[in-house]
Amino acid sequence: MNKLTRIVLFALFISISCQPKTDICDLVEISYVDMDIETFESIQCSDFYEQFHEDISMRVISSRKDINDFVKMIHDLKSLKPELRSRTVDTRAKVLLKYQSFTDTVCVDRFELSYRNNFYEVSNELRAIIWGTDK
Repeated sequence: MNKLTRIVLFALFISISCQPKTDICDLVEISYVDMDIETFESIQCSDFYEQFHEDISMRVISSRKDINDFVKMIHDLKSLKPELRSRTVDTRAKVLLKYQSFTDTVCVDRFELSYRNNFYEVSNELRAIIWGTDK
C-alpha cells in the first residue's frame, strides 16, 4: 500500500469510528384512557393530559428487552396512505419514548397513531400492550 492509500484508509476509519451511536431508548411511559370514552370532538395529542387528567392510567416499560421490542414494533408499523388516515389522531394514549438526550412522543387512538409527523395503522399487538387488551 502506498502512503496516500494508508492516509485515506486511516481517515475513513477515524470518521466511521467517530460517528455518533444510534440513540437507545431508556424508558417507555404509556399514559392511556379507556378507548370507549366519548368526547364532543377529537382530542389533540397536546391536550391529552389536560382533557383526561382524572381518567389516565399509566404503565412504564423499563426492561431493556421489552423497550427494544416496543420501539421495534413502532418502527415496523404499516404506514397509512394520506387518503386513508384521518385529519388528526383522536388521542386515547400518549406514549413517551425517553432517550438520554430527547423524548419522542407517540399519539395513539384505536386505529392509528402519529409518530414523527407520520401516521401508522395500530396493530392488535401494540393495542394489547398499550391497553392490556386486544380491543
